[in-house]
Amino acid sequence: MIHREHRDRLALQLRRLASGRITNEQFEERVLSASPDPGVRAVIKAAWGLYSDLREHTLTGKDALTADERRHVARAVLFLHSDLEYRWPPYATMALLRDLASFLTAGRTRSSRAVLRPWAARGDKQVWPFADQKDLNQARRAPRFLVGPSVRAV
Repeated sequence: MIHREHRDRLALQLRRLASGRITNEQFEERVLSASPDPGVRAVIKAAWGLYSDLREHTLTGKDALTADERRHVARAVLFLHSDLEYRWPPYATMALLRDLASFLTAGRTRSSRAVLRPWAARGDKQVWPFADQKDLNQARRAPRFLVGPSVRAV
C-alpha cells in the first residue's frame, strides 16, 4: 500500500537530514513512527543507520554523509516520490540479542544473519528500495517535480 502523505513527509525530512538542515533528533521527531506503507517503514529503518542516536547532531562536518550514502539517500527519496510498491521483504536489523539467543540455544533460534539471508537474496541491493533496475529507471524517467507544460528549460 502506498501512502502518499507519509511518503512525501518522509522524503522532505530525509532531504533535510541529509543536507544538514535538521538534526537527527529533529528528524526522529518529524517522521512517523508507524505507517501502513511498507516502503516508508523500510526507509525509516535504513535512515537510522545514517546518524548516531547517542547525541544530537547534523550530518555536516565530521558527521557528513559519504558520497555513497548521499546516493542511497537520493535513491530513497526518488523511491518515496514514485508510485511504486515496496516489494522487498521486511528488513530485519542486526540484533545482538538474537545472536546471543542463537548462541545460547545452539542455533535453535535463528541468528540475525540467517534472518537477513532472505532479504539479501531478494534482489540487487544496489537499487534498494526499488525492486529492480527497471523500476529505478522508470522512476528516473518520470520524476514528480519539474515536469509539465509550465516548466521551461533554462
